[in-house]
Amino acid sequence: MIGLGIDLFRYGGGGGPAFTVSNSLIFTAASSQRGVQTLSSPTATNKWTFSTWFKIVATGTNNMLLSAGSTTSNFAYIKVNASNQIEVFTGTGGGIDGYVYTGAVVTSADTWYHLTVKYDGTAAASSRITVYLDGSPKSLTVNTAWPTTSAYINAAVAHGLGVRNRAGTFDQYLNGKLSETYLIDGQALDYSGFYDGSPVLYTGTFGNNGFYLDYKDGTSTTTLGYDVSGNDNHWTLVNMTTANQSTDVPGSSAPPSLSPSLFLAFDSSEASFVDTGLTS
Repeated sequence: MIGLGIDLFRYGGGGGPAFTVSNSLIFTAASSQRGVQTLSSPTATNKWTFSTWFKIVATGTNNMLLSAGSTTSNFAYIKVNASNQIEVFTGTGGGIDGYVYTGAVVTSADTWYHLTVKYDGTAAASSRITVYLDGSPKSLTVNTAWPTTSAYINAAVAHGLGVRNRAGTFDQYLNGKLSETYLIDGQALDYSGFYDGSPVLYTGTFGNNGFYLDYKDGTSTTTLGYDVSGNDNHWTLVNMTTANQSTDVPGSSAPPSLSPSLFLAFDSSEASFVDTGLTS
């Protein structure tokens, strides 16, 4: 009789390998610290997903997470506003094209939160933006429904991380940290590919403008802003040094404490497998 042991967790039968986040990036508003990038033509103009962990220094202030704009009057953003709400806005010519916000859900400073914002221009008007905070879909006040195409976020215009970037005019800086920051171009995804109570390493496709910033390569400020998705949509970090890299990170995702193995016994005389049960 021959015994064959198979570790289910190691080989995918009962969960994935542990994923530990190494780094975050510090943004200091008083020093006008920010990330900037001008993206190219997107895979799709009607679907994108933004996902990041964030931590703010203080509640009751504007903390910009992601922005994009072609002029000072044409821009969009995702931020924690001064009322501690997640606010998702787009506007042209000084007007409002889309404006939705949650209740006061960011209630604690110096706490890691996971945010996923899903945009789907093919959905019903009131459902084009979905906000998930720590895996929970949040009720939205729809002041103005988002349009069927995204003119700024995920478009070929200037983008900002930790700042409102209106084509080179900067304000509303983030005072806090970001970790595990993603943009997915061409897909409207929920939180589950990024968060399961702890960080999850996204394994899907990114589209043309997609990026993944893990803030892990602290060789220089250039490498700190590297996109590691394979797209090379690298970010330029402004007014930062390598000291902006932090080891203060959201919790890690690990397999369950038991790692059962399936042990199969093969009896050559009967030419069949016998399941002798799970061991841990």
